[in-house]
Amino acid sequence: MDTIFAGISNLHYPLISAIVLDDHKKGVIVNTVEIEKDWIARGFSFGVGTIKSGDGVKEAVHDDKDELVLMETGKYEFILDNKTFFQNGDIEVLIPAGVTHSIKNIGLNGAKIYYGYKPKNL
Repeated sequence: MDTIFAGISNLHYPLISAIVLDDHKKGVIVNTVEIEKDWIARGFSFGVGTIKSGDGVKEAVHDDKDELVLMETGKYEFILDNKTFFQNGDIEVLIPAGVTHSIKNIGLNGAKIYYGYKPKNL
């Protein structure tokens, strides 16, 4: 996996980073065990959920922890500190502690969301 910094539209938000999951883009099923091992090695917890098309994660802010999210497939609307950007699945997004955020699945199908938290400044 290569780490890239998301330069999304004209949004300049230097604290957002992304990892491209090259294997998944080639049609290989996401290896959940490998993602979990990677996140734990980086200090994050690991959870899995599903977001139906048109649904999302309501606005939240975590003052004491960073959040890492990965949408398996589809297209998503992220709102971070009142700035909106659109992102396809297969990209890992780091939401720093203290950033107000929400995520909405704007794709045609439901999809898995992988998420984890790490205490601030670890």
